[in-house]
Amino acid sequence: MRTFSLLAALLAAAASVVAFASHDASAAETRAPTSRWHLFLDGTPIGPIEQSATNLSAKGAEQMIVVSPAAMSAGFWSWLTPAFAGQDPKRTVTVVGFADARPAIASQLPSASLRTFALPALEANNRSPVTFSLTTNAATIQQTTPLDARLSSGSRPWLTSDYRVEIDGMPTSRVASVSPITISFASRPQPPAGVHPVAVGSPKTVTKGTSVTSSPLVIKVASADAPAFQQWLASAATTKRSGSLKFLTQDLREPHLTVSFKALTITKVSSDTASQGPAGRATVEMNVEGIALSPP
Repeated sequence: MRTFSLLAALLAAAASVVAFASHDASAAETRAPTSRWHLFLDGTPIGPIEQSATNLSAKGAEQMIVVSPAAMSAGFWSWLTPAFAGQDPKRTVTVVGFADARPAIASQLPSASLRTFALPALEANNRSPVTFSLTTNAATIQQTTPLDARLSSGSRPWLTSDYRVEIDGMPTSRVASVSPITISFASRPQPPAGVHPVAVGSPKTVTKGTSVTSSPLVIKVASADAPAFQQWLASAATTKRSGSLKFLTQDLREPHLTVSFKALTITKVSSDTASQGPAGRATVEMNVEGIALSPP
């Protein structure tokens, strides 16, 4: 694939914004938004974008977007929730670039489908803000007149350390980290013109919507909790449990967002040989057969 050249200036601007956010800012800069791009869905402003990149190929256009979930409006979650339910909510995705708080350039993917949604790595001692990344694709991309829009004001970020993992019957109160998780939404085959889906069970069955798959759930637990997971693995590798990952408020009481895992199957438990004693860790890997999203 080749990078869409008309967005090169925006990509450079976004890189400078990201770099700026990681350094001390002057009083004037502190009042400025931390992002110079904004996401729109069907013409409605959704929230600021941390990073964005567009690629073209023979299969169409793909837009990569990184967002801070704390800054996303309700429209963002109403886009994601149907996708997690196996639907294909096609939306007009527009990325607007701002210069001096004014919309300067806009790229638009009409009738775009959500293809991936990724959760970041989480660590109990990491106080950096959470960001989510996603990709969308469409048949074409259009350069459009910028919308009349304003940048969103800042919001209190979600922190990567403010999370909780729960798995039915398992000791998970001391989960030290969660590896990145990528959810993929793949289109199911569509029936040819004039052909209707046949009965379920037939080799020619055709279904609509998308299939939703997740990368494995990988967590690090305290060594003292590892035996329970080893027993789960030893008793029956096919035993399935439900679980969840909750992004919590900074008082660790309420969830901002809950990702639910259905039919977790444990596949591996390995000790971290570099850590010994009470502070030791063990890595637990689980396959995910179903995943759901409970938005803020």
